Amino acid sequence: MKRVPSIAALLVALTISASPARAGDDAAVLLEQLRLEEAEAAIAGQAETAANEYLRARIALHRGRFAEGLRHVRRSLELLPAYPDADPRPDLAKLLEESDARLGKHAEFKSADGRYVVRTPRGRAEILAPYALEALEHADTVYAEVFGEAHPGPIRVDVVRGPEDLSRVSTLSEEAILTTGTIALCKWDRMLVTTPEALARGYPWLDTIAHELAHLYLSRVSREKAPVWFHEGLAKVLERLPKGEGVDAPLEPASRALLAKHAAKGTLLPFSAFHPSIALLPSQEQAALAYAEAATFVSKFLTEHGAEGLRQVVHRIAHGASLESALEAVSGKPFAVMEEEWKASLAGLAGDRVEPLERRFVDEASDADDLRDVKSEDARNALRLGDLLWARRRPKAAAVQYERGAKVAPKNPILLSRLGRAALEAGDAASAVHAAERAITLHPDHAPAHSLLARALLLSGRPEEAARAALDAIARNPFDPAPHCVLAESAADGATRKRERDVCERLGGR
Repeated sequence: MKRVPSIAALLVALTISASPARAGDDAAVLLEQLRLEEAEAAIAGQAETAANEYLRARIALHRGRFAEGLRHVRRSLELLPAYPDADPRPDLAKLLEESDARLGKHAEFKSADGRYVVRTPRGRAEILAPYALEALEHADTVYAEVFGEAHPGPIRVDVVRGPEDLSRVSTLSEEAILTTGTIALCKWDRMLVTTPEALARGYPWLDTIAHELAHLYLSRVSREKAPVWFHEGLAKVLERLPKGEGVDAPLEPASRALLAKHAAKGTLLPFSAFHPSIALLPSQEQAALAYAEAATFVSKFLTEHGAEGLRQVVHRIAHGASLESALEAVSGKPFAVMEEEWKASLAGLAGDRVEPLERRFVDEASDADDLRDVKSEDARNALRLGDLLWARRRPKAAAVQYERGAKVAPKNPILLSRLGRAALEAGDAASAVHAAERAITLHPDHAPAHSLLARALLLSGRPEEAARAALDAIARNPFDPAPHCVLAESAADGATRKRERDVCERLGGR
C-alpha cells in the first residue's frame, strides 16, 4: 500500500513559495483533528493557492458539499498540475465526483432547528427520514451527556442504496463490504448508512445510526486520535443507551456464543488486528468476533469507571496520550492486567448456543437464502415443504411442517417465524405470539419475527404491546408494510396513526 502524506506535509509540498502560509498550516492541523469550524475560520479569506484550494475541497467533503469540493480540488490541480510523490488530489477528485453523482441529488430532510440532516435516495427510501431524525435527536441528547459536550452540528446522515454506492463514496472496496457485511461508516464527520432495503431481511438500522453517531462523537472529542478497537467497542456499548439499556447489557445470544467459543479455544483476535478497519477482516464471523471483544472490554471499563472515567480517558487521548496509558491512568492498573482480567471475565459466558444469521445484501440473495441459514437437512426439507404448502394457501398444513422443522432446529428463527406466520393465518394468535417471542429471544434482530409479533399481539387484543413490537420491527425493516399497518391502528396518538397509515398504504399494505 502506498503511503499518503498527512495533510500538513502535503501542504508544504503544494506550497511553491519557500514560506508556506501559516493559516493553511493551522487549518490543515485543525482539519486532521476534526476541528472543522476552526479550520474553516482559519482558511476563510486566504489566497487561492493549490494548498488552500485542496484544503477547501477537504472541508467541503466533510460538510457534504460535493460539487463545491470538486470545484476546489480541480482548481488546486490547475494551479499545481503535478506533484511527483503520493499526490492524493486525483483520488479526492474521484471521491467527490462519485459522491456528487450518487448522493448529490438525494432528497434532503432537516430537523426544525437544522441540527440534523438526513439525505435519502428519492422514492421509497424517503420514508426513512422521520425515524432517522427522531433517532438522531434522542441519541444526540444521550451522548452529549456521556461525553460532557455536544457535537457542534449539523449532524449529517447520508443513506446509500447498497454496497456498490457505499464503496464508491468511501475508501472501502466493495469486496470488503460484501465479505464482512459492512453496512455503515462514520467518516469525514458524516455518517454513511445503507438503506435496510438493500439487505435480504433488513437490519437494525436505527441502532446503526446510534452506533455511528457514537463514532462521530468520539472522533470529535478525541480529536480523531482514538484507535479503531476502542472506537468500535465504545460505539457498540453506547448504541444501547438511547434504548434505555445500561452499559453492562449483555450481548445478543449469537455474539455471546461466538465470543465464548473463541475465548475457550484461545483464538480471540488481538486488538491490533482491528486496525485499520473491522471492515477489512476476512469474514463476517471475524468481524462479529471483533465487535464482541471490543464491546465486552469497553463495557467492563465503563461499568467500573462510568462516564467520568470515559471523559478522562478521551481527554488524555485528545492531548497526546496513548489509549493504553490513558486507561492505565484512570484504572490504576497496567493495560496488560486489564486485558487479562477482561479475558478471565469471558470464562463465565453462557446462554443459548445459536448460530448467527449471515448478513446478505439483496443483490447477493436468492429464494434459497433462508435454506442456507438452516443447517440440518431434515429441517431444510421441512422448511421447503412448509413453504410449498404456504404458497398453496394451506396454512394449517404448512404449520405442521414448520413445527416438524422447528423440533429438529429449535433455535432457528426462520423456522420459528414461519411457524408463527402459519399459525396466525390459521387463526391461532397465541401460538404465533409464542413462536415470535422465542425467535426474538434467540435472534433479537430478526425483523420478520418482530413484524409477526406485532400482528399477533394486535389480533390478540393487546394494542399497546403491538405498537411497541411494531416500532421494533420498523427499527429493523421499515420497508415491511405490516408493522406500519399495525401502528396505524394501535399507536397512542393521532399524528403517529396518520403517518403510519400513509406509510402502510405507500408500501402496499392494508
